Amino acid sequence: MARIVTLIGGSGFLGEYIAKELLKKGYLVRIASRNPDNAIVVKTAGLGVGQVGVMQCNVRFPETVERAVKDSWAVINLVGILCEKGKQNFADVQALGAETVAKACANAGVERLIHISALGVDTATKSHYARTKLNGEKAVFASFPDATIIRPSVIFGAEDHFVNMFAGALRWLPMFPLFGGGKTKFQPVYVNDIAKAIPLILENPKYKQKIFELAGRDVLSLKQIIEFIRNYTRKFCLLIPVPFALGKLLALPMKLLPKPPITVDQLVLLQYDNVVESPSNLTFSTLGITPQKFETIVPKYLERLKQA
Repeated sequence: MARIVTLIGGSGFLGEYIAKELLKKGYLVRIASRNPDNAIVVKTAGLGVGQVGVMQCNVRFPETVERAVKDSWAVINLVGILCEKGKQNFADVQALGAETVAKACANAGVERLIHISALGVDTATKSHYARTKLNGEKAVFASFPDATIIRPSVIFGAEDHFVNMFAGALRWLPMFPLFGGGKTKFQPVYVNDIAKAIPLILENPKYKQKIFELAGRDVLSLKQIIEFIRNYTRKFCLLIPVPFALGKLLALPMKLLPKPPITVDQLVLLQYDNVVESPSNLTFSTLGITPQKFETIVPKYLERLKQA
């Protein structure tokens, strides 16, 4: 009988790619999401009748998580937020929510649990986002010791919220702020590389109780990333260095907006490099995966924005 893998928060960008990779491997995939209607792309990707199931789940409500993980062989928790809004706050979603999922998995007899965290959460100590992510990791290992933690760097791909956000802004703005001079370093990782890593991690028990740091091949500064996007799309936009202190003052009133373009906490996070630094954690090389290059993949989906 095919094994069930449940993706908590699986209707988003990364979840879609992971689900499709698991479907190729013959798993039954269950998408558990606050917004199950968003999983329509995954649901129609099933290779066989009944291979994909969708249900409502909110990590702030334990009973919905318990229903979601029932009868699962493995669970992947992808839940995370970049900006707090109403009851969706960092502590409840990324720390307490992670604990709720881990406890439900332990009680349900789930064999494998993968928790998706973020690269750099152990070093960006002044960021509320990072602290709650790290607290979530600790809660997962406390409640489900055999879990595997994955810390990806910023993720890029055709439907990403990283490259596309910058490309959209550069398209319309005459000037673009480079907070901290754009010196923050990243190792952008291709979404499909992460998706390919998931089955390899799930199917090898030696990766229990381990932390993977999954990052791309290239270390790029924020300025280099933005310049690459600007130059490739042939958009003229003046890049203006803005000190972090001034940026935080500008971000303060933006918190009143429904979708603030930048928050104070995000600026705090930008003060830390987002690169693989811990030699004790596992990487793509452990799995025999060579990450795709940023400059090879990104042009494929920026072509539509390129000026003639």
